[in-house]
Amino acid sequence: RNNSGIFSIIIKDGSGRSVYSSSQAYIGVVPNSDFGKDAGNRDWIINCTAVATHIGGNGLINPEDIDTLSALDTNVDSQWVR
Repeated sequence: RNNSGIFSIIIKDGSGRSVYSSSQAYIGVVPNSDFGKDAGNRDWIINCTAVATHIGGNGLINPEDIDTLSALDTNVDSQWVR
């Protein structure tokens, strides 16, 4: 009610160029805290409002598209150049 649990979040695809962000996110469900000698998973649920979505894919970019992006002052990392 007082916005004390609201935070910004950015989620980036580590194997591609997709990015999701929201300036208004909050924890929906806190995971169980199980402890032991073996590694385990903790599944968080994070709710977001007004999510900005950029689906970037993970394929290589052809030279014509790189020229277009360069004309728009956008740098393309060399790992995406065909």
